[in-house]
Amino acid sequence: MNPFKLLNITPTDDKMAIRRAYVYAAKQHHPDVTGNDGEYFKQITQAYHYLINSDIARPYIDTSVSLSLSDFLY
Repeated sequence: MNPFKLLNITPTDDKMAIRRAYVYAAKQHHPDVTGNDGEYFKQITQAYHYLINSDIARPYIDTSVSLSLSDFLY
């Protein structure tokens, strides 16, 4: 699963944006709030730790650019 999708944010390397998204998601999906078993909350927490502790997962950041040949040449 894509950790950015779990936190409902666009791919970024801004650690504060990741933290804000985690806090927001954690407040909404905490087991005390939802009454669930907490499995989704665990996934959100794992996604947060993965993004914060890694050197940002570059494969998740889309860097593809599409240009026509004329735009590329000029």
